[in-house]
Amino acid sequence: MKINVKEIEWLMMEQCLSLNKLAQNSSVSKATISRILNCDVNPRPDTVGKIAKALEINPRKLYLEN
Repeated sequence: MKINVKEIEWLMMEQCLSLNKLAQNSSVSKATISRILNCDVNPRPDTVGKIAKALEINPRKLYLEN
C-alpha cells in the first residue's frame, strides 16, 4: 500500500509539528520519516501506526486508496 504523504504533511502543518517533533512523538526516527515523506520507502504497518498515533488519527487515513 502507498502512503498518503500529503495527508501527513497537512496534519503536521495543522498541528504545527516539525519533523523533529513528529519523530519524537512517534518514536520513529527523523531519517525514516524523512524517507517516507520523500517517497523513498514504503513504511511497515507498525511504523504507520506509530506516526498515526502521534498525529492522533486512524492509521487508515494515511493510506492511499487504490
